[in-house]
Amino acid sequence: MTIETNPNYWDCECDQNYIHAKDKTLVCDVCGATEDESPDSRINELNQKELGSAGINIELSDGVITVRHIDTGDKLREWTAKRGDWDKLFDFIDLLRR
Repeated sequence: MTIETNPNYWDCECDQNYIHAKDKTLVCDVCGATEDESPDSRINELNQKELGSAGINIELSDGVITVRHIDTGDKLREWTAKRGDWDKLFDFIDLLRR
């Protein structure tokens, strides 16, 4: 059986979050493995992982929640918060982690 790999990604020694993009990081911050001493990632595992990178900044100020793109600062969403909205954001993040 042939194992197909992608030369743009590598696997560190961690049990979770072990796939790294070579153009983003060459050393794992968790286990210390380096790209040059690690195997390329298997294509079938890459197809299971959300690839790419992105970031948002979420701020609650004066009763308004604002979501901005981390790099550009562009406003993505904004609304007047109701009681409990801030906690709902973290509940949703926890739901995604499962």
